[in-house]
Amino acid sequence: WDHTPWMDNKASFQRGINQAVRRTATELADNLGRVRTTSQIDADLQDARGNLQFDEYTWYFGVSPFGPKTPTPSYYRDAVRKLRSFNARLATCQATFDARADNLKQYIDRIASDIGSTSAILKERAENHNNGWFDFRADDRYWFAYGQLYAYYGLMKGAQADFEDVIKEKHLQSLWDTMDAQFVSALRIQ
Repeated sequence: WDHTPWMDNKASFQRGINQAVRRTATELADNLGRVRTTSQIDADLQDARGNLQFDEYTWYFGVSPFGPKTPTPSYYRDAVRKLRSFNARLATCQATFDARADNLKQYIDRIASDIGSTSAILKERAENHNNGWFDFRADDRYWFAYGQLYAYYGLMKGAQADFEDVIKEKHLQSLWDTMDAQFVSALRIQ
């Protein structure tokens, strides 16, 4: 659907969500799911991160290389299973989640970089591709950004619970509330 001006908004929205989930899976595997990044990478998080890297264009049969393939949705479903497995082990103290202030800072920095990159794409589109009503790609960029913000809003709600002690200890609640309000404001722009 990407090569048509119709029915591509949902795909763009989903790609934005996928971008945020990929970033978070990487942070979980590399930092949050390890003790000071020196312990072994959690196998479930590693598998989930790898499975989320597949693009959405791989279906049951392909031409490069020619033959049957495992479709991308199968990889995504397996990633969800791996993340749920990690979460179940975390609930029984069989897995690690390192909720330290420096990990929260790094996670927020990565999110800010990701959103900043999307902002630069939107800016470039607005400044260099003024096709008026006939710009069939501007809405794709918008829906990607909207999906990304939607996902990060939910992920940051989860991070607020996970890092509750850090937020209290570092007196970040007011700042967190402001960030939350800005997410809500941005998501109301529809």
